Amino acid sequence: MAIGLKYGKGENGLDADKANAYRLSQKLMVGFCERNHTINCLKLLDGLDMNTPEGMEEIQKRELFRYKCAKYVQDAVEITEAILSE
Repeated sequence: MAIGLKYGKGENGLDADKANAYRLSQKLMVGFCERNHTINCLKLLDGLDMNTPEGMEEIQKRELFRYKCAKYVQDAVEITEAILSE
C-alpha cells in the first residue's frame, strides 16, 4: 500500500506511474522471497492452514503468529522502506 501511495497512478496520474508501482511491488515480493523462500502463507507457516480449525489450533499452540509472522512483517517493512528511500 505504501508503494502504491507514493508511486501509484492515483486519480490524476499516468499509466506509467501505475506500471512503476507494479514494478516496485514486484521488487518487494522478490525481496521477501529471497529472505523467506516464498510469499505463500501456508508455506510460511510450516504447511499449517490457518483456515482450518486444526491448523489454527496448531499455529496458536506453536505461537507462529507471534514468532514467525512478526519476523515476516518486519522483513516486509524493511524491504518496503528500502524501496521507498530509493
